Amino acid sequence: MRTAVGRPRPGPDVANRPALLGDGDGVPTESTPKTNAGQRTIGLDEATVAVLTEHRRRQRVNQSHCPTGFWQGDGHVFTDDIGRPLVPENVTKEFTRAVRRAALPQVRLHDTRHSHATAQFLRAGVDVKVVAVRLGHSSTAVTQNVYQHRVEQLDRAAAERVAGMLFGARKKLTAD
Repeated sequence: MRTAVGRPRPGPDVANRPALLGDGDGVPTESTPKTNAGQRTIGLDEATVAVLTEHRRRQRVNQSHCPTGFWQGDGHVFTDDIGRPLVPENVTKEFTRAVRRAALPQVRLHDTRHSHATAQFLRAGVDVKVVAVRLGHSSTAVTQNVYQHRVEQLDRAAAERVAGMLFGARKKLTAD
């Protein structure tokens, strides 16, 4: 597993960097995280690393095709064809159009963060501490408060698993 967040280093790894926020007039501005927990490095699976590596290769091709002095890139991961960071509002608009084109239920781009967290909790069974760190929450309490209904679902699922183990074993014993 590789780690990544922010600015690319040589190879597929990416180092920490400030987040880009939109200021409403189409100019991306850098911002620091709300808490120290927001400054983090997260693990990436090999498939994501491969996609990011290919993306970086395409950026380098774009850069090589730019006239001297025209490339404006400074290491951001997601850029336009001349290396400028993408405008967050435009990313959101394009995401909305892509969802509509794919005939998917309407979902906000930020909702994908919640979907990611839910997938970790409910489908992958990832420990709440790991989920909190990956999301940049300052504590597991923040994560549990935001995802309380999901935590309750996990609790019920855990109870069902334990009951299956206990009562499944009991059924085996009584059958013998």
